[in-house]
Amino acid sequence: MTTLEEVFQAFPEKHMTIEIKKSNASMVRPFCELIRKYEMQDKVLVASFYDDKIKEFRTECPEVATSSAKQETTVFVLLSKAFLSGYYSPKFLSLQVPEESGGITVVTEAFVRAAHARGLAVEVWTINDKETMQKLISWGVDGIMTDRPDILMELVGR
Repeated sequence: MTTLEEVFQAFPEKHMTIEIKKSNASMVRPFCELIRKYEMQDKVLVASFYDDKIKEFRTECPEVATSSAKQETTVFVLLSKAFLSGYYSPKFLSLQVPEESGGITVVTEAFVRAAHARGLAVEVWTINDKETMQKLISWGVDGIMTDRPDILMELVGR
């Protein structure tokens, strides 16, 4: 199994998103120390579905960008649907969201515009079909997480 340290050593110039999973023991302090040791602060975006983990990470490692956690995403989605997202001051730089959640469409062209107006990137998961990828690209999303990189690479001409 490859360690994160080995990844940082092998790809020191690559930008990456790293997700903090829920665990009994906190990994935040050693994770932050490793990011600092390899000077990856400007190359790593930290994500987590768990609000408490993101809060802990932001306290320990405030110089590293994070995406929104679940509660923060929910607040932004609701405010954007009410055209009030301009009043929200996020602590994150990216919204990593599903296209739909609980029967509610999350990602719309208006949602992408609202996020960009607040200086937020929109990265949608997990998109595996060409038509949805094309639609999201036309809306200007900043990233697409997929199990089918072959399709996405073809669409972006690589």
